[in-house]
Amino acid sequence: MEVSIYMKIKPFKGRYASRKKANRINDMLLSTQRPDRTALKKEAEEFIEYIRMMYSKEKV
Repeated sequence: MEVSIYMKIKPFKGRYASRKKANRINDMLLSTQRPDRTALKKEAEEFIEYIRMMYSKEKV
């Protein structure tokens, strides 16, 4: 079972976003594709290793 977590905005009496704009944005957010978590994690790990390598070169 996959937990569905999504972003949502709320209308605030026309001050920040009207109900019409909030509904439009929420529809857009719900229709977007979810990113591939495994690819994102692999990319993040590669970036961390790159930063560690850069720091180790600076200390030498």
